[in-house]
Amino acid sequence: MIRPVGYEHCTYAIFLCGNAGVGKSTLSNALGANFEAGFAFGEGLTKDVSFCVININGDLVLAIDAPGMYEASKERTHQNAKEIQKALGVSLPYKIAFVVASNGGRWLSQDVAIIDKVVESVKASNDSPIEYILIINQIQKDHLEYYMHDPTRKMMVDKLIDATQARPKFSAIACCPHVPDPSHNEMLKTKLLDALMMKEPYKIKVVKDIEADPDDLKVYQKALLILFSPVVAPFLGLYATFSSIKNKIRYDDWSPFR
Repeated sequence: MIRPVGYEHCTYAIFLCGNAGVGKSTLSNALGANFEAGFAFGEGLTKDVSFCVININGDLVLAIDAPGMYEASKERTHQNAKEIQKALGVSLPYKIAFVVASNGGRWLSQDVAIIDKVVESVKASNDSPIEYILIINQIQKDHLEYYMHDPTRKMMVDKLIDATQARPKFSAIACCPHVPDPSHNEMLKTKLLDALMMKEPYKIKVVKDIEADPDDLKVYQKALLILFSPVVAPFLGLYATFSSIKNKIRYDDWSPFR
């Protein structure tokens, strides 16, 4: 068991789990943590599991930050898997939330893979089914209205569950907008708390080592080669520039929610 500083005063732990670049650290910071957050080109910024005691509605809570699983390097990916397992080793009840970035309503294979690995590796101490939280993050403002409809959220969750082997149960969903300005963190905090307060924490036990699947790693590496190819990368740079400065790029014409 891991014994972070101050954990003995905490009521429960919150672990936001997901792959690199989905905004886990930023979301934790919106709740009051002080994890390093930002952009690292071609890799995840978080390298090691870290802990921070925060106050949520008067309760001391242990926020846990860990790297995403999949990286371009095989060695880094395996080390990340160990860090994620370490993040699940604190002697506290847990609320586990999976964080995925909005991709126009499409689930990425690496997101499905990390959910499968964690769900297959963790059980409640009393063997009851664990209910997880799903956080869909970085939603463009022009898409946000679609995510607010219950049928849309149900459709997305059903597709995600169908894509997994572990078939997790999600008891709450938070749809968080892309918030580039840290001063808007209160907006994120409200949406996160609404979801986090809907479920009770579980005492958990790790029953299986978390290991990255070689086939999933190959798929991720292939996607990175395409993403950072000389053909695609310049267009991504233009997209990021216009999105951050103008924030006027619209997706209504191809949105799967229309």
